[in-house]
Amino acid sequence: MNWIEKTLSLVEKLAAFAGVFCVLLMMLNVTADVVGRYLLGQPVPGTITIVSSYYMVALTFIPLIVAERRNAHVAVDVLFASFPRWLQRPFIAVNYLLITAILVVLTMRSIEMALQKTGTGAVVEQGTTLIPIWQSYWLVPIGCSLMALVAVCRFVCSAIGVGLSNSPQDAFDE
Repeated sequence: MNWIEKTLSLVEKLAAFAGVFCVLLMMLNVTADVVGRYLLGQPVPGTITIVSSYYMVALTFIPLIVAERRNAHVAVDVLFASFPRWLQRPFIAVNYLLITAILVVLTMRSIEMALQKTGTGAVVEQGTTLIPIWQSYWLVPIGCSLMALVAVCRFVCSAIGVGLSNSPQDAFDE
């Protein structure tokens, strides 16, 4: 299991780096647009489309693995916490099985959409410029599949009674 942990940690770090890189690019792009618009009278063409179709999509979906690995998603476990430990284990496994199933469906559907948009060469017209956005549709299945990878690993680990770092299973291993 150690190699799985190391691989997931590396992928998480790469996704976190990609998220930080997107934030920096977005800041530079928007700053250049504001400076160009108000100081030079010439805004950066396509800023609105690039920010909404690329940066925001990347920032929403690529770091999903970071949130999942750090167990940072919203959880309401008032009832769950009152269950005995022997009953909590199967609920954790079922939880990760459901998360995996939902993410697999979301990944497959978003791949279909990305293939469709790639095939049609989806573009957005902003002003007199056509900006291709079909590439951004691939960010959704990438992010969902990375989160699904963590959910699958956590499901398997919880089913066999082994915990990954930062998982709810860790509470049983202490």
